[in-house]
Amino acid sequence: LDVYARQRVEAESGMPIFTAHPGAIRSASFTPDSNFLATGGDDGTARVWRVIDSPYLARSLAHSDVVTALTVDRKDQIVASGSRDGTVRVWNIHAGNASYELKGPRRPVTSVAIQEGGHMIAAGYRNGDVHVWDPSKPTESQSLPTHRGAVTGLHFDGAGSLVSSGADGILAGWSLPFDSGLVISQKPLASVPFALTRNRSGVAVIRDDNQIELFLTKDGRRVTEIQTQAGRLTALAWSPDNTAIVTGDERGEIAFWNSRNGQLQAARALHSASIRQILMDPKRGRYVTGDVDGTIKIWDTLTEPQELTSFTVLDNELLSMCLIPDHDWLVVAGAGQKLRLFGWRTGKLV
Repeated sequence: LDVYARQRVEAESGMPIFTAHPGAIRSASFTPDSNFLATGGDDGTARVWRVIDSPYLARSLAHSDVVTALTVDRKDQIVASGSRDGTVRVWNIHAGNASYELKGPRRPVTSVAIQEGGHMIAAGYRNGDVHVWDPSKPTESQSLPTHRGAVTGLHFDGAGSLVSSGADGILAGWSLPFDSGLVISQKPLASVPFALTRNRSGVAVIRDDNQIELFLTKDGRRVTEIQTQAGRLTALAWSPDNTAIVTGDERGEIAFWNSRNGQLQAARALHSASIRQILMDPKRGRYVTGDVDGTIKIWDTLTEPQELTSFTVLDNELLSMCLIPDHDWLVVAGAGQKLRLFGWRTGKLV
């Protein structure tokens, strides 16, 4: 593994990239300082890479099946990984390969989340259950029978409340001590992930009838419903000040909607293919959009959406992007089983 991890593969551009896993990469997450990248793959391993200068393997942890979910705590750099084998393991990036298992049901794990500071860890399962642990008591968990289908997303807010989404179209919220749950939305949801505000006090969802609903996470109260007439929505994000919802659709058009009254503020066709993801740089107030063909565009909204930069990063389908503002990095995952790091303002592979 050590030899394999240090193998350097030269891209056609002559810039170095690295192969993180011999098969598909299912999940990835940066540490807060952006020095380490944790990845989980079909080979059943969760790995931590030091990505400053020349990437090399710093840690590796084995599950017995595909690693389907992975997350990194913002403060303590604790990694939680979940697998199709039903195990949830917790390990520290700076403590060798030492790890421990959170005892729970032996069912395929589909999502994991860590409360900031590592005080609680949650895992979602294919059968719709959510389990929550106090890491100091790894053999004891609280079960939250939330969904009638696989859990597709988990998020802790700053106060410790937990939000879960499921394949059944339900978005649910749980508050400490998790003795009662709150169904935020029971209307069928589209497959597009929901979007949380930066302080995680609000959540936006796309229904499968292509309409948008905005809710407060603390009590599930719906505050706005947006009636869209656009093409099928494929991406969703909040503006930095939470006053607008930004959407992308299958036609390559982006649109701004007032989050208070639901009115359309601006719209423009930026891409020639379906938009896969919308990212926001909170420092500069600029947006990054990526389409399924691997084209990235950077734009701002002084008066209306204005394109600043455009570049193509992949020769295959774009699956996911992650923006690292402190380093001006854009991490891109494509169907080619590799992660690529670009300077998001220059489009150059770094």
